[in-house]
Amino acid sequence: MKSIVLSFIAMLSFFSIEAQTMEKKKLNVAILLYEGVELFDFAGPGEVFSIARYFSTYTDFNVFTVSGSGETILSQTFLSVNPNYSVVDAPKPDIIILPGGSSRNAHQDMRVINWLKSNFENLDYLLTVCTGVFIAEKAGLLKNHRVTTHWGANYSLSQKQDVEVIAWTKFVDSGKIITSGGVSSGTEGSLHLVQKISGIRTASEVAKYMEYDNWKPNMGIKDYRNPYTQIIPSLELEGHHVLDSSYFGEVEMAGYEFMKAEEWNNARVIFENLTHHFPKEPSNYNNLAKVYTKLGIVSPLSQDDFMKLIQAGSYEQVERAIIEAMGKWPEWIIFDENNVIGMGYNLLAERKYQSAIILFKLIVLAYPQSSNAYDSLAEGYMLIGNREQAVENYNKSLALNPKNTNAKEKLKELGAS
Repeated sequence: MKSIVLSFIAMLSFFSIEAQTMEKKKLNVAILLYEGVELFDFAGPGEVFSIARYFSTYTDFNVFTVSGSGETILSQTFLSVNPNYSVVDAPKPDIIILPGGSSRNAHQDMRVINWLKSNFENLDYLLTVCTGVFIAEKAGLLKNHRVTTHWGANYSLSQKQDVEVIAWTKFVDSGKIITSGGVSSGTEGSLHLVQKISGIRTASEVAKYMEYDNWKPNMGIKDYRNPYTQIIPSLELEGHHVLDSSYFGEVEMAGYEFMKAEEWNNARVIFENLTHHFPKEPSNYNNLAKVYTKLGIVSPLSQDDFMKLIQAGSYEQVERAIIEAMGKWPEWIIFDENNVIGMGYNLLAERKYQSAIILFKLIVLAYPQSSNAYDSLAEGYMLIGNREQAVENYNKSLALNPKNTNAKEKLKELGAS
């Protein structure tokens, strides 16, 4: 069991290494710390964004902490935290997160306020958590905004000029600025922002990893209109339209809304454009397959249908469907590799080794250039004592990814290094 747990942890690092071979947009996520900062307010968002980098196909979230001086701070009277940077030497942020707590210590620190003001114009997003909203207000960034905060601070915030407080909501998304409620709401605001940038699949995988079971898309209030989604109804089916990568999650959500309304041609426009601009994102193909089915267009099975077959143990049917799809639609992503590998590791944990091996073989079939797939298959063989097959597949994994330290260690353990 220890081997399985360690392999799952290593698996996340494999995803990161392989993802780095692709062109990923790097976003610097700066989390502000200060004396008396609320622990969950910064730890929750930190967890979300640090994990999202493993699951996001196109975005690499580089998370770090910043304080006014860069010196050690005390969170909630018992936890000493060493910020990565001061506001003077911190990297240029793309996203800033302002957690709550004793936020007066931050909004009375002009080093922090000046840093926030000087970076705001070029920020992609600003996320506040709980009373962290008062830091943004002090910097003059919330004029004419509708905002939210912890329920206990609603009245105080409502006394500020030029802001309208919306109570009892998880977050208010104003476009560039997202304000979230207290404590756990910061985690939900962060998952929303990950969804907005990288799509529902990435946010869902992060929530699943965190076992944050109550998260659902759009739990808060959207208080703006995206310029791209406004023109979607007028788009023609022919051709591909320019799509800014920062709109991915929002455009995807527009596609879901068209599907919900059974406006299949508009949904087709959305997902055909997404597959064109983001050809490595598995969820695009899952959605497009569903739309094509409704329009009577022949396509591979949707990922959801594949997963149902896998969960039912219909491995032979899955194998036939994979072979057919690879022959007719060679560029099509049949299913999300990471998700199915996770299913395989669950089977290993349940000691259903043969079923896991069959599943890993299917992943190798669908992803013949994946180091992760061969590594997982080797793990299965190793657990049933098939040294020859374990060595063969670890070597295949290593050939595809020379940085796979897990394969090197296992081969050494098997006496085959």
